[in-house]
Amino acid sequence: MNGLVFILCCIAVSGLFGIFIGIRGQKSKSIQSDSSFEQELSELRRRNEEFSARITPVVSRNNQGIEFEKSGNIDEAIKCYEQNIVEGQYITRHPYDRLMVLYRRLGNYDDEIRVIRSAMTIYRNDSKYIDKLNIRLQKAQILKGKV
Repeated sequence: MNGLVFILCCIAVSGLFGIFIGIRGQKSKSIQSDSSFEQELSELRRRNEEFSARITPVVSRNNQGIEFEKSGNIDEAIKCYEQNIVEGQYITRHPYDRLMVLYRRLGNYDDEIRVIRSAMTIYRNDSKYIDKLNIRLQKAQILKGKV
């Protein structure tokens, strides 16, 4: 759990660092007044607050889902992960990956296939992940046919 939170924090910090470097790079291209820099800094803070507001509930639900899984409360874990993908907060693949695993374990191949197809749409530009999803989809379809 702590590792996931650490990774997400690193991603957030690196994204903010990139924005900051972009702002500083823009500043070096032309001479700007202090008030202009303050406006850019204010914009950076606003973006950071927006990002934090978006990511905090997602991370919280992912962490709750992990805890529910550890305690054996799979139905509650599924609710947490499903809420993250329904709300369209595509910050991490974690809820998709966990739902695929949990639905496979439960033999709920229809929902597993639904989640796989959803992930394929969202992450269509990640060819390595799409390759893994295609393999998983084929396996789920085969298992579904055996039921």
